[in-house]
Amino acid sequence: MDYFQKYFKYIGHSESPMIYHRWSAIAAVGGLLGRQFRFPFGHTELYPNMYIMLMGSPGTRKSTAVNAARKIMKATGYDRFAADRMSKEMFLKSMMSTHVPGLDSCSIDDLLDLVPEDGHEMHIIADEFTDFVGQGNMEFLTMLTKLWDCPEEYLHPKLTGQDVRVDQPTVNLLSGNTPAGFTLAFPPEAIGQGFTSRLIFVHSDPSGKKIPWPAPPCPEAMQDLREHLVQMKLHVKGKAELTDEAKLAAEAMYASFEPLDDHRFANYTTRRQTHLLKLALCLAAADLTTVITAEHLLKANTLLHFTECSMGKALGEYGRGRNSPVQQDILAILEKATQPITMNQLWRNVGSDLTRQSELVDIIKGMISAQKVQAKQVNGQDIGFLPLHVVRQEWGKNLLLPDYLSMEEMV
Repeated sequence: MDYFQKYFKYIGHSESPMIYHRWSAIAAVGGLLGRQFRFPFGHTELYPNMYIMLMGSPGTRKSTAVNAARKIMKATGYDRFAADRMSKEMFLKSMMSTHVPGLDSCSIDDLLDLVPEDGHEMHIIADEFTDFVGQGNMEFLTMLTKLWDCPEEYLHPKLTGQDVRVDQPTVNLLSGNTPAGFTLAFPPEAIGQGFTSRLIFVHSDPSGKKIPWPAPPCPEAMQDLREHLVQMKLHVKGKAELTDEAKLAAEAMYASFEPLDDHRFANYTTRRQTHLLKLALCLAAADLTTVITAEHLLKANTLLHFTECSMGKALGEYGRGRNSPVQQDILAILEKATQPITMNQLWRNVGSDLTRQSELVDIIKGMISAQKVQAKQVNGQDIGFLPLHVVRQEWGKNLLLPDYLSMEEMV
């Protein structure tokens, strides 16, 4: 039984979508490894730390997946978790103090010379990311941007009167958010700032499962998974190696990747190969090996591909224009509909945010042109609307392993 089979057995029956649990399982691997596992990449090194954000409407059970990952990590003895809400100053202080018991109450000045052998680490596990970082906190987001692939040190100027140096900083992020919450946390300028290009947006609709009495995790399954992660932490160390076949596969993926159509992910495209290699590091480590094979890369590429297919939907109408909030509300209404929704029905729901109904007509026309909405007949004559999901064409089918994921994860 491999790592993911053990993880899903630990999860048991869950209303949370399976794709949420798979990415949470990956986050647990990256968080436990920190900087002890690396891959040389040009003039720098890549580590298995990742920024993963589970996206969906309220009630999609994002918290269920996030908290299950936290629980199994704590069971291994891992304790480098960020608090539920922090300022960037407290975040840096916590990074510097987690390695030494009893220093949590120290001032930042007392920590300046503290340089632990394995670096400073922090795992942000926030089922509501907006609650953690606050609304429009660009300074914090900019700091997290730099820490994603920070080399040997992070310099923070003039913290409590003097510069602070954080040696070997490593930050992991597993969080949840809704499109509305994302809009509050990220001002429009964040798209060009770089943080969003470092995020893996994992979108899912509600799974549709109804489990009135969720069972606690099976103790044997939890212990089996815990032991697997402990063995990984003990033995997966040092420099990762790529087989010759893996190098050829990575080169083919890099050369043939088709950028996402959504302009909001233009910067993500430039970092896609880095995301791929970080994910491959996690998959190899989960197999308790330091050798990245072609199969690891094919699995990583498959998971990224089908996750990318829904990234645009994850952001909703964020960053598209002044009527983006109304467009997001319209999409939310249509996604829940079991039959076409008429213009009058939409007006009753969003009319208070517009000055006249002709604005709603223009918005709907724009969403139809953008292939977000489709028009349908209602009772043979009235026009109604439903969401339109355009499936991204599968590029490089020979570089994908469709059997790797469940049908639910590929929707």
